[in-house]
Amino acid sequence: MGGQAAHSPGRSRVHLTAWRSDNGSQWTPVAILGTPFFSEVYDRFEIEIEPLGARYLKIVTRPLNRVATPDATFQDIFVTELQTYFTSAVGSPGWQGSTQALASGSTRLQLGAGFAYDLSAILSKSPGTHAYYLINGLSYGRRMAEIVSLDARIARQDQQQQQAHQGLFLYSAALTVNEWPTLGHSLVYSGQVSESGAATINSLSLYNRATPYRGIGLLAGGSVNYTAQPSGQTTRNDIVTVSATIQPHRAVTVTSGYAYSATRPISGGGSSSLNNRLEGTVTFAPVPALFVSGGLSHVIVDRQSYTLANGAATVSPFREGALQFSLNVSQTLEPGGQVSKVFSAVARWYIHRATTLTAAYTVAGQGPGGTVNSIDVNLRIPL
Repeated sequence: MGGQAAHSPGRSRVHLTAWRSDNGSQWTPVAILGTPFFSEVYDRFEIEIEPLGARYLKIVTRPLNRVATPDATFQDIFVTELQTYFTSAVGSPGWQGSTQALASGSTRLQLGAGFAYDLSAILSKSPGTHAYYLINGLSYGRRMAEIVSLDARIARQDQQQQQAHQGLFLYSAALTVNEWPTLGHSLVYSGQVSESGAATINSLSLYNRATPYRGIGLLAGGSVNYTAQPSGQTTRNDIVTVSATIQPHRAVTVTSGYAYSATRPISGGGSSSLNNRLEGTVTFAPVPALFVSGGLSHVIVDRQSYTLANGAATVSPFREGALQFSLNVSQTLEPGGQVSKVFSAVARWYIHRATTLTAAYTVAGQGPGGTVNSIDVNLRIPL
C-alpha cells in the first residue's frame, strides 16, 4: 500500500496504526509489518500489513502537532493518491478487471469583513463499495493591531464508508503576535467533537520563534491535550519541544532538538507513558550536485533508552541532474521497543523529460532475523 507524502532526507518515517472491520463499525487493530518507509523508486510511503480477510481496512496517521504551526492549512492531512497491492502464492486463472471512480473538488468564498466559507468534497466508488468526504468550514481572520492578528475557524466534517457515517465538529482559534520579523508568538486552541462515537479532543498550544542572528533560528513550544473516549476514559498529554538551527557556513547546517511527551489518565483508568528525545543532524551541501546528511537521536521511553542513527547522501554527477545516485540509512524505534533498520541505494536516470529509469536495492529489518532484501527496477514513460 502506498500514498504520496512529503519527504526530507534522513527523516522519512511516519507514525501509523492499522485497523480492520467486518461490518464497518467495530474496529480491531492490525499489525503493520516492518517499518513504513519512503520509497525512492516511486516517490511515496510504502506500508505493509499482515494478511487479512476483513471487508474494511483503515490506516490512521497522527496529524501535525499544532504547536509546530498555527497555520490552518496544515491542520488536515489529505491522501492525494492511494494504491493497494495483494500478492498470493496461488493465483486465479484468466483476466480480472474492475472499474473505479474518484471525484474531488474544493471552493472558497470570501464573504467580507474577514469571513470566508470553504467547501471540500471527495467522492469515490469501486465495486461493492462507495465513500465520501465532505467538509464545510467558516473562517475568520483579522489584524487586531499592527503586530497582533486573530484567526478562527469552525467546520463540519462528514465522511462515510458504506453505512459507517462519521460526523465531526472542528474548531480552532489562533492569536499571533509578531513584534519583529525575527520574533513571533502564537497561542492556539483547537478541538473536535464527534457525534458518531469517536473521541473528543481539546488542545491548547503555545508556539514561539526567534532569529536572534543571521544563520541562527530558535523554536520553542508546548501543548496540553485532553482526549475523552466514549467509554468514559479521559487522558492528558503534555508536549514540550525545543529546537535550534545553526548555519555557520552556507554549505553546512546543524540542527538540534529536544522533545518531551507525557501521557497520563485523568479518569476511567489506563496507563501512563513518558518519552524524551534528544537529537542532532548535520547536513553538508557545498554544491547543488552533492548532499550529505547524518544525525543521531537518543530516545528514552519509560526509562528504557535507545540510540538511533540516520544518514543520507545524494550525488548528481552530470549537468542538470540527469543521473542521480542516493544512499539512505535509518533506524526507527517501533512500539514494543524494537529498532527497525532500513538501507536503500537508488540510481535514477532522467532519460528524456519525464521519462525515467530507476533501480533500487533495499534492505529492511526489525530485530534479529527479520531482514528483507528487495531489488526494484522501474521504467516510467508518460503518455
